Amino acid sequence: MGQKDYFTLNKNKILLIVEKADYLTQDGLFKILRELKKMELVSQSLSFNSFFLKLINEGLKQFSITIRSHSKVRYLIKKEFNIYDFCNSLEINGYFPMSTSLNIQKLSDYRNNYVFITKERTLRVEFNDSSLTQESIDNAFKKSQEEQLHMIKLKDIKLLCLKQIIHQHMK
Repeated sequence: MGQKDYFTLNKNKILLIVEKADYLTQDGLFKILRELKKMELVSQSLSFNSFFLKLINEGLKQFSITIRSHSKVRYLIKKEFNIYDFCNSLEINGYFPMSTSLNIQKLSDYRNNYVFITKERTLRVEFNDSSLTQESIDNAFKKSQEEQLHMIKLKDIKLLCLKQIIHQHMK
């Protein structure tokens, strides 16, 4: 019988570390690999691709979605898929508007086959042009509904990504 590699010897510890993280990005997996190397749980020569393949063999699942032509990929190991956790992982400053929040807390079941998500964005630079023209107003309203709202169907749930809104924090 041949000598076992570090991953195989430390598999249980490694899988516990990966399992603690929810909906990892590829960058998140890479950071875990770096930490595992620092902890000497895997070989220093273990490539990301080899690590990734070993995790796939242990049950790593991939979930992907395309929103406004941007592909978002998340990875999960040994956990059940949860639409709310998945959606929450899509944007750093993302949040659920009121109807979805109420459904999560079981305070409502209104439109429970929809998950609404939006993202807070930073304040834009102020525009100091005081001459507002009808043409400018018309252009603002010419934008299609597609630019305001993006809907994706996942199983029996409809995920609606709302256009980002600006929040100013009060001082």
